[in-house]
Amino acid sequence: FLFLKMKTTDNIQNCSSWSSDDEEGDEDVTEDFDFHFYPVCCRETNDISKSHATAEAALKYDMEVHGFDLLQFLPSHEDENFFEQTIKCVNKCRAYVSSLPTSHEEEENDPKCIGEQLTLHLQTFKEEEPNKEASTEAARNNKNETNGDDDDDHDNNNLDSEFDSEFFRPVLMDDSLLMCIDDLEDLKRVRSQLDKSQETVSIPTTTATAATTISITPSSPSSYQYKEMQSKILTLEEQLIKAKHLITQLTIGSNNNHTNKTSKHRQLQDNDTYYFKSYSHTSIHETMIRDKVRTDAYRNAIFNNSHTLFQDKIVMDIGCGTGILSLFAAKAGAKKVIAVDASDIYIEATEIIKRNHMDHIITVLHGKVEDLISNRQIPLAPNEKVDVIISEWMGYALFFETMLPSVMAVRDTFMNKDHGGSDSISGGTMYPNNCSIYLEGASDDCIDFWDDVYGIDMTPMKQRAIRENTTKDAIVEIVPHDSIVTDKYNLRAWDLNLCKDDDLDFKVPFCLKPLHKKAQPNSSDTHNVTIHKLVISFDVDFNFPGTNHVNLSTGCDNTPTHWKQTTIFLKDAPTLEDDEIFKGIFQMTRNGTNHRDIDFYIEWEVGRYIEAQTKFIPRCTGKLLSQLLA
Repeated sequence: FLFLKMKTTDNIQNCSSWSSDDEEGDEDVTEDFDFHFYPVCCRETNDISKSHATAEAALKYDMEVHGFDLLQFLPSHEDENFFEQTIKCVNKCRAYVSSLPTSHEEEENDPKCIGEQLTLHLQTFKEEEPNKEASTEAARNNKNETNGDDDDDHDNNNLDSEFDSEFFRPVLMDDSLLMCIDDLEDLKRVRSQLDKSQETVSIPTTTATAATTISITPSSPSSYQYKEMQSKILTLEEQLIKAKHLITQLTIGSNNNHTNKTSKHRQLQDNDTYYFKSYSHTSIHETMIRDKVRTDAYRNAIFNNSHTLFQDKIVMDIGCGTGILSLFAAKAGAKKVIAVDASDIYIEATEIIKRNHMDHIITVLHGKVEDLISNRQIPLAPNEKVDVIISEWMGYALFFETMLPSVMAVRDTFMNKDHGGSDSISGGTMYPNNCSIYLEGASDDCIDFWDDVYGIDMTPMKQRAIRENTTKDAIVEIVPHDSIVTDKYNLRAWDLNLCKDDDLDFKVPFCLKPLHKKAQPNSSDTHNVTIHKLVISFDVDFNFPGTNHVNLSTGCDNTPTHWKQTTIFLKDAPTLEDDEIFKGIFQMTRNGTNHRDIDFYIEWEVGRYIEAQTKFIPRCTGKLLSQLLA
């Protein structure tokens, strides 16, 4: 419940073939979540009229009505444990308020009584905290002496969780304050800035002739302090996603093992239900079919290989939607087509197939394909095998929505295994049968714009733009090709006839080289390039041996598709000088809570090779975590 919505930016300038009308519906529709912020002193959390539109409004209500200042008890916004400590603080407040005896008459007469009691409680709790820490340390030492060093980490984690887990579990379900801790951090930052501005002390001194004021202003932070602060911020970012996972697991879990398994199963089912329901919207199917790059690639791959792959063959279409690919296959000569879709769009697909007089060839099934397989509901005779599995399973950044494992389940159960991989012309195949994912670096006009605004220095706006973009999760947008500043690196490729489920989560090295551009048309000088963001795109190929090859690319150098590109902003945008490269490790995995979401982890460094390209000298480094969320 802590996950924020994925931000999607429609940047469609200079892309006439992909109009804003085409994008009216996106493939991955999400429903807006209405945030209702309840003050921490509020008892009636079931009454929506008691909630507020923003965290700031809720905290202001606590201050004005109940005399309670939550920000006073939150850690510094620079604290590397701000996220975890804030969760504990909010839950402590709610737990205490809910435990107070109900007395509406007393609250009406003195609404500040709750705030006063809560303030006293937190102050007392804060005083007891060092004793708990001392007890924890003593228990750790005792454990270490008993068990030895090998079990230190395990025991320490158990001891920490003994004191912490009580307040990590939300008291108020779907607590908007916990969902928007970034807002609380911003409010705490503003409070700290106001406090610092008052640290300038004015001391009036009177003499016989005049009065002077001596101002004592805190000195600016040193370079060392600045670097230390950057390191703390990076550590906090790394802990953020881990903390989100921890809280979500505690929310859906229970101390009872059976209940815990049931809750996790229900969460998984909810993810699937939400996913399939999103494909019941007409606009999604309109968007996909209007995408000529996508639809023409499938049509050409099928029709241009009708005799080779489809004539008198058995075909399965997984995630058939309106049934358009099944109709292509039937027109290409397939003798039997089984179309499967888990959303209720199957009703319209069935009618469309009848209207086009293909219902004697195409059978439409409704349900999750894994369930249809386990229940033996696929209409295949014992001796029948599937020759071609067509599916448009790709999501943003290739694997978003994680549909490919469902298609692989059909492959492993029904596909003609006589193909021997991609080196044989016989047997069955997935279609497309290969895919690749790419990475490249880009600049961003929304950052560069503030470099020169009518000759006015607007550096603060540039810094604000950087902050706004780097605090976002991964963004889906169309990236203009002229903003690309590095070469394109193939992170990984998959043979879809052979790959395994574990292959879909991967960690690989990468290396990007700058595309230096000439400063002037007739000059040999080059500009250094700045990488504001990393751009992820993918290709799929219909290139089964012995067939006419068709490529479908979502790269920046091709006609835009509804997949666009996926971008991740860099907090400290590095500038690559002559002979420098941007290299590192790229990790992409399915989210541990919602397997249809994606987690990214990237370590990078900028520098150059010396000593005949055998030794790399880094000049600057960085790490970042990001997510692509439904």
